[in-house]
Amino acid sequence: MALAPPFLPAPGPVPHDQRPDLDILPADVSGQSERQRILAIYETVRERDILTAEHSRRVGIYAQRLARHLGHRRDEIAAFGLAGRIHDAGKSWMPNDILKKTGELSSAEMAFIRGHTIIGERFAIAYDLPQFYLHAIRHHHEWFDGSGYPDNLSGTTIPFVARLLAVVDAFDVITSDRPYRSAADCAHAVTEIRREMGRQFDPEIAEAFISMVARQDPGEFLVVARLCPVPWDPARSGAWYQIVTKY
Repeated sequence: MALAPPFLPAPGPVPHDQRPDLDILPADVSGQSERQRILAIYETVRERDILTAEHSRRVGIYAQRLARHLGHRRDEIAAFGLAGRIHDAGKSWMPNDILKKTGELSSAEMAFIRGHTIIGERFAIAYDLPQFYLHAIRHHHEWFDGSGYPDNLSGTTIPFVARLLAVVDAFDVITSDRPYRSAADCAHAVTEIRREMGRQFDPEIAEAFISMVARQDPGEFLVVARLCPVPWDPARSGAWYQIVTKY
């Protein structure tokens, strides 16, 4: 069953209990390179939650692979990889009892965790990152049909980097162990992505990703991310729609 209409955070100041901890924000980033600032954000994520950090690392790897497959320049490929590293930066301020909950999230908990896109963007702004990375963080949960969050963007109004990350993010979510379920295999991930083409995912980007995966041995494709997928259980298929979109 699909999730309820996505939570749209209210405009204006971030609620006090959702604000980034200003003690860990940089006092001055002017002397750091763009890459150094991005990696500093990633290290903050890693110190807070290793599972989110490892997921983000893998998303960065898949994003680089897909960008290369699409013919992007080397500097662009590197940028997509870095965007993947910090796309979930806002989860650094999510409480563990929600982030690592093994059961179903309540509507209030779901609304809270969906705020990670806004929190992460504001964190990236504090690090003086370019718009490319702000788009990646804020919009990677937008859906191609306009039913995503936080801004209900649709089609090509969703920034390209966010549309690309949406595909590889979902792929890693499906093929990785999560607090609320075990990993599935590469074949099922491809099936799910294909099913959501045109609704959740940009069909051209999704098709390119599927084509890229098809050219490689599934086991080898996942090894680089150190995944241990288990065979897909068809009996669980009805729950996958919500699993893919949970966070």
